[in-house]
Amino acid sequence: MTNYAHDSIVRVAFEFMADIVITTVAKVSEYIIGPVIREGKYFLCVGKIIRDIENERNELIFKRDNLLDRVEQAKQRTEIIEKPVEKWLHDVQSLLEEVEELEQRMRANTSCFRGELPAWRRYRIRRKMVKKVEALGKLRCKSDIQPFSHYAPLPGIQYQSSENFTYFQSTKAAYNQLLELLNDDCIYMIGVYGMGGCGKTTLVTEVGKKAQESNMFDKVISITVSQTQNIRDIQGKMADMLNLKLKEESEEGRAQRLWLSLKENKRVLVIVDDLWKEFNLMNIGIHIDNVNKGAWKILVTTRNQQVCTSMDCQTNIHLELLSKDESWTLFQKHAKITDKFSKSMDGVPRELCDKCKGLPLAIVTMASCLKGKHKSEWDVALHKMRNSSAFDDHDEGVRDALSFLELRYKYLHNKEAELLSLLCSMFPEDCNISIDDLILYAIGLGVGGRSPLKLSRSLVQVGINKLLESCFLMPAKDIQCVKMHDLVREVVI
Repeated sequence: MTNYAHDSIVRVAFEFMADIVITTVAKVSEYIIGPVIREGKYFLCVGKIIRDIENERNELIFKRDNLLDRVEQAKQRTEIIEKPVEKWLHDVQSLLEEVEELEQRMRANTSCFRGELPAWRRYRIRRKMVKKVEALGKLRCKSDIQPFSHYAPLPGIQYQSSENFTYFQSTKAAYNQLLELLNDDCIYMIGVYGMGGCGKTTLVTEVGKKAQESNMFDKVISITVSQTQNIRDIQGKMADMLNLKLKEESEEGRAQRLWLSLKENKRVLVIVDDLWKEFNLMNIGIHIDNVNKGAWKILVTTRNQQVCTSMDCQTNIHLELLSKDESWTLFQKHAKITDKFSKSMDGVPRELCDKCKGLPLAIVTMASCLKGKHKSEWDVALHKMRNSSAFDDHDEGVRDALSFLELRYKYLHNKEAELLSLLCSMFPEDCNISIDDLILYAIGLGVGGRSPLKLSRSLVQVGINKLLESCFLMPAKDIQCVKMHDLVREVVI
């Protein structure tokens, strides 16, 4: 090998080794000098660290407050906030508390910036501050959470009041029997029948609420069919309870959409209230087949036992009228009277109660109307009841109830209330009647005369309150509406 070739090899080897050394030194610098410089900042850039943590904290608080405003607005729209949003807010609160605690430690050790604390303690505090700056920034960047919220499902049967439900012996027996049947997987169609106004709706509502509270069913749906059988309206109410938007135009398409939604639930209870004749449940989207039979239950209420038979109910429960003692207990509750008061009135309250023949609707209506009234009004009411024969074509119990309702209608002593009751009777049976519509119609028919609009509205509202107090109207599920019991509607018509 010549000297020239030898020198070339040595030079190439030297350059190769030099590249290795330079690369190694660069890497060493990256892993050693970089961290040294970064760690040095904890001692040399105290002012910048304090400014950074203050800025990041303020920006995060701004984001949090905006998000809290959105949360409040969503709740006012009855929306439920998504879990990631709640978690982000919780994380923000925790981090801000940690930053506040760190700042308190800083303020408690003001001498740490003058170098009086040990170096290792100054280093640890400032290092934590830098990490908090990074954490504040990362959390701030995650504030745009989607989806943010969703509409809360309607409470359904839980919304209905329990104030008129009393556990008498007759109702308690039916209540317990219904709960037993709902737990029986061999039973899927149950019928409850009884006289109009005997408390069927109240009973099955309480059973449904109990079943929902005890998680017997994934979903409890209550629908009112009545004589009109408005399929589209019933489907709309079902969709509301399922938190579902129906886009289909045909009743059949809407029924199929409801069926698909119901199938998402393993156990379902459907209360079909106030059924007057045979009704095909598939028309509204309810279908019992071999898959859901037993897990799904249908609970039907009707005045006629034959309807239970036509609906193929496997078990029928007859809701009896109240006994005399039960009637008197219910009457006293709503009239706010005692046995002593009745005796002081020569037994008139007790006799009026007996005239109701154990029908809860008549008892509640009569007691509520006469509550707090003078003895003369009690005497007149009894006289009218003894001599009334306006509804002789009805069964005795219903006839007496209707006779009393007619009597109370004539003694409303409020022309606005009388007009409003007539207006309400013109709406379909079991209809939710808008209070705003009633006010509009009443004013249009002359209530208030030439009085200012505000006064006219007040007069109409007083009439509505009078009817509610007298049980001629009932509160509806929608707080902006009222309803009229079908027996009351029959009397008014």
